[in-house]
Amino acid sequence: MRLSVLIPVYNERKRIRDTIKRVIIYFENTEPDFELILINDGSTDETLQICVEQAGAEQRIRVISYPVNRGKGYAILRGLKAAQGELLLFMDADMATPLKEYLKLREIMFSEKLDLVLGARVKDETDIAVHNPIYRRFVGRIFNMFVRMIVLPHIKDSQCGFKLYTRSAYQAIASRQVIHDFSFDVEHLYITRKLGLKIKEVGVQWSNVANTTVSVFRSALPMLINLFRIRWHHRRGY
Repeated sequence: MRLSVLIPVYNERKRIRDTIKRVIIYFENTEPDFELILINDGSTDETLQICVEQAGAEQRIRVISYPVNRGKGYAILRGLKAAQGELLLFMDADMATPLKEYLKLREIMFSEKLDLVLGARVKDETDIAVHNPIYRRFVGRIFNMFVRMIVLPHIKDSQCGFKLYTRSAYQAIASRQVIHDFSFDVEHLYITRKLGLKIKEVGVQWSNVANTTVSVFRSALPMLINLFRIRWHHRRGY
């Protein structure tokens, strides 16, 4: 398997069918040897039914599901352990980053022999087609400031939901990940750095998408606390 595309989903019934179709069409023409893994994180709407229906019509799709919402980080961990591809692309169901940016990440990964390439919304502000609301941008910048202070001094944007991993990188991360909420991105990057693997931020196009299922204020404090958990848990290295 050349590529595994990982999409965690939680109450995404309004857009998941369209997202699945667009992903299938794009990668059939770009990276035909691929699989799509949908991780249903305890949705309470019709998301699971739609995913199963689509998987029945397309053998490239696999669905992982469990009944209780465990957090995005847990969903990603389940996907990492199930992936079979030599490369793994993690993306959000809202497709805030266009699929065509995959080719940019892949080209840079191969040309510079990298282990993890992360899309970044802040490398070039002109790449942001539709900005987040002001309060989300403010909270995001404060969080990124703490990420640089506490965990990752050279990373500008850890939270963009568009990242490309090599197989060796995502297997190493899956065996060490302990964070199950939205701070998992930071832990992935921290583990990668601790292992001496090569990572790079690459500016990608991005648009804010309405109807997000994430509460920025409810998530902010637990995410901040988890920065210290990451440092404490991985303090001894490997």
